[in-house]
Amino acid sequence: MKTLHHSNRARGIGVRRTQTAGFALIEVLVAVLLFAIGILGIVGLQASMLQAQTDSKVRADAANLVDEVAALMWSQVNKGKPAPATLASIAQFKDGSCAGDLTCNGWLTKLQTTLPGGTLDQLSFDETIVDSSDANFGQVTIKLSWTLPNGASHKYITTFNVSPSTI
Repeated sequence: MKTLHHSNRARGIGVRRTQTAGFALIEVLVAVLLFAIGILGIVGLQASMLQAQTDSKVRADAANLVDEVAALMWSQVNKGKPAPATLASIAQFKDGSCAGDLTCNGWLTKLQTTLPGGTLDQLSFDETIVDSSDANFGQVTIKLSWTLPNGASHKYITTFNVSPSTI
């Protein structure tokens, strides 16, 4: 029996146990630290994705509002009036004055409620151009701006033509 006890000590079983005490606890702490860093990274990624999604939604809303006002202008153009009178009939939209028109006022109200802090900065066209062969005949420029809750300001600028197809 003495030789068996002596051979266990010769292999260093008792010595190895005292050198590795607490090593498993350090491994667990490092694993928890790495897990926490990973979770923080995922939370940050989700926050930036949410911000990008909000930005893209508001930009899409701005594009839809411009399409809507273009359709409103086209509805005025396609009433069969001669070209100068047609462009004069959409002059109510110019610079957002609306001249008491319910359709135009409704669009401005929708702009302010759809876009956060949304404003119509420019809606312009030159109604003095009466020659339908002129490239600028019926050309409309619209500039919208808005401010997101995080303070970032954005603009949407577009140009399109609103002119009768037959003159």
